[in-house]
Amino acid sequence: MRSALVVILCGFGCSNAATSPADLGVGEDLLAEPDLQMAVSPTDHPPLVTVSTQGGPVIASPEIWTVVWQGDEALGAQVNAFHNWMLNSDYWTSSLSEYGVGVGVAKGVIVIPSTLPATVEETALGQPITQTISSHARNASSVFVFVVPAATQVTHGGVGECPNGPNYHTEAYDGTVYELVSQCSNGNPLIQALSHEAAEAATDPHSLTTPAWGAFDFLSTNEFEIADLCYGLTANYMPTTDAGAQNYVVTRLYSAKNAAAGMVDPCVPAPASLPYFNVAFDPLVVPVDSSAPVMVAMKAFAFGDVGAISWRIGASPGIQFTPSSGSLQAGEQAMIKVDVTNAGAGDHLIFVNTKTAGGTNVTTIDVSVD
Repeated sequence: MRSALVVILCGFGCSNAATSPADLGVGEDLLAEPDLQMAVSPTDHPPLVTVSTQGGPVIASPEIWTVVWQGDEALGAQVNAFHNWMLNSDYWTSSLSEYGVGVGVAKGVIVIPSTLPATVEETALGQPITQTISSHARNASSVFVFVVPAATQVTHGGVGECPNGPNYHTEAYDGTVYELVSQCSNGNPLIQALSHEAAEAATDPHSLTTPAWGAFDFLSTNEFEIADLCYGLTANYMPTTDAGAQNYVVTRLYSAKNAAAGMVDPCVPAPASLPYFNVAFDPLVVPVDSSAPVMVAMKAFAFGDVGAISWRIGASPGIQFTPSSGSLQAGEQAMIKVDVTNAGAGDHLIFVNTKTAGGTNVTTIDVSVD
């Protein structure tokens, strides 16, 4: 995302305790009840996020190298085994076939013959990344996945990036695609981060130069990739029937086809036991300034009987929501007042409605500012 001020509100699944941030800030609840109006139908909703391609290439058959630092050889073998399972799994092929991505290959493990300190600036990783890539044969399908040791904190400008990263994919000096994945103890579990970045590296490998699949229907300067749009939602797989085999808990991925259909879960694979429900905002993009509040309609909807849908909005500096939490039945809407104290000319609020996690019918609207 690249703009002066972007506010992203997403139903990111905090009803699932296994994937919910425990320290999510919630704004002070106000006594005023939301302005409720009945929609035509409980299934009535604003359009879901549109995913399209900007014409850049995808990696149809990824060839993934797992790269670890000295001392993490055992971890490297485990990650390579996961890549081998994932790239040949129904999870991978069924979720990504609509984007032109199919079966891939786990190429093996590369060990960097040095160790990392307890704290390392992100820019200092450039040299080992460049040396590793340049010393191995590669092609347009190659992806190098650098897994930072669990004991190493990566900083950016001297500020630690845990618990949420860094996890990203980008391009090296020669256009080779690589991922940097951390093991922050309070962030996404490693397997979820690996599956997230691998899917986005395959469907949007050159996002900075020749972007492929993403959500470009907000502002031309912003992009949300297919795993971002299902952040926090997971699927469980047992890769073998061996006694004691560990489940792989992977990230779910956004389906452009399902979103266009409008009446099915856009995050795949979808659980069979819980109907799709969410809150969505209309419109998705709203110009803002600091001189006056903005009123935005938030609509609750469901494709089955789920009961009351609770929601809350996380507080963010310079942004105030009135009300900041409440409960709606599918088919109801609430008018939310948004005060933005630090907006500039040309800034916008951007609302991204995605699937909530199942179980307790809670939609947490996660707020961040760029």
